[in-house]
Amino acid sequence: MTHRKVVAGTLALLFAATASMQVAAVDVGFSTKYTRQCKPLGISEAEFKKLPKRPVVGPRENVYKRVVRAQELLGEEKFQEALDILLPLEERVRGNKGDYVTVLQVLAIAYSQMEKFDKAIEYFKKAVELKVLPYRIEQQILAQLASLYMIQGNIQKAAEYIERYFKHAVKPNWRHYELLAGAYGRLDKLDKAVCPMYLAVVSWHEEQAKIKAAIAKAKAEGKEPPKVKPEKAPKSSWYAFLSAAHMQLKDYQGAAQIYKAALHYFPTEKKYWTGLSAAYALLKQTSNTFAVLSLMHRMDLMNKSGEYRNLGQHYSMLNAPYYAARTMEEGLRKGTIEAKPKHWSATASNWQLAQELRKAAAAYEKGAELDDNGKLYARAAGVYAILEDWPKVVSRAKKALEKGGLKNNELARVYMNIGRAYTNMEKYDQAIAYFKKAATIPKYGKSASGWIGYVESMKQTKEMLAQYENL
Repeated sequence: MTHRKVVAGTLALLFAATASMQVAAVDVGFSTKYTRQCKPLGISEAEFKKLPKRPVVGPRENVYKRVVRAQELLGEEKFQEALDILLPLEERVRGNKGDYVTVLQVLAIAYSQMEKFDKAIEYFKKAVELKVLPYRIEQQILAQLASLYMIQGNIQKAAEYIERYFKHAVKPNWRHYELLAGAYGRLDKLDKAVCPMYLAVVSWHEEQAKIKAAIAKAKAEGKEPPKVKPEKAPKSSWYAFLSAAHMQLKDYQGAAQIYKAALHYFPTEKKYWTGLSAAYALLKQTSNTFAVLSLMHRMDLMNKSGEYRNLGQHYSMLNAPYYAARTMEEGLRKGTIEAKPKHWSATASNWQLAQELRKAAAAYEKGAELDDNGKLYARAAGVYAILEDWPKVVSRAKKALEKGGLKNNELARVYMNIGRAYTNMEKYDQAIAYFKKAATIPKYGKSASGWIGYVESMKQTKEMLAQYENL
């Protein structure tokens, strides 16, 4: 395959990928067999209104004033002074639910700011257990408790409290979906984690659409636009989570969709390119895998040995040995690919297939210098024989013999190449000596003997011509 065809295939996939990515400009940009099952969590506004009514309770004025003063002190980070007001107050107002629940909430906030999370959890839980808070405030506290448990590493409790939040949630936002997905993910419940994380992505897109619509409306009406500006991109971590989950769930087609959607927002984040390449490889989509690797190479995103070698192998599979060799050698010279005999050998083989024989011989020699046997020197000698560079054939072949470790057939070929080289250099006695060595190796006797007869006749002819010249 020519490089032009290879590039054409690469660009075709790039345009196809870009076309699919453009969906993400108007919606989420992907739909998998797992995300298609997802439904929004929580309850409707109508269902919320049917919840059992709770009495409206609030603090008495004298308690309210002290709580406000404590909040002011917290704003100034005078934590101990705030506690000096709140803790005695807690003891005095236990009998009044309105006073008590207010003080409990502020104490929880104080301890959260002081990063005393055990105490913050304790007071938030007390406030919730009174069951006098409005449902929406209670939900905020339940979400806060889930966050605090996550910080502490108590993931099971975090999941429990965020699940409680969703029981009465009306149009939950992406932050709560993200929290639920994170808890399920850390509990290795990937099948349960996918939907909340997907819904976080959906919720974010909906939120951004509303902001843009509000700005457009304000402009159309000649009014000042809202202060809230749309964000440029969703969280990269959402796509990383969803793609990894789909890979673990073996939905490689779904994972590929998510990787492409992520690249719409994060085109320079290497993890999405490598992930997309891996997904295509598992789907056995060789041309797509190659296209992604090729684009990574062009974008200078390759910095691992396996990436260069993988691209080189794909060039080989696509019958583009020149580019396979060039890729491998680039990685070797940069030091990205480990300088090992097998890597230089693979490079040399591709140069040889591409008929770049000088480069092939040089690569074999690079590998031979690192090897503990003479096999790669023997191959270099074979390439120099094709080039009819006879002195180098002798030199490299003898290095192969010095290093040793050659099998019988390899040894025979080395002897034969040295014999041929000496024959072409008109050093017939040396040539015969090496052909005789080759003749002792099984399966090479007949060929070597034929060469011996040929060289002896050449030697006799040369001697006769010398005699005539002396007459």
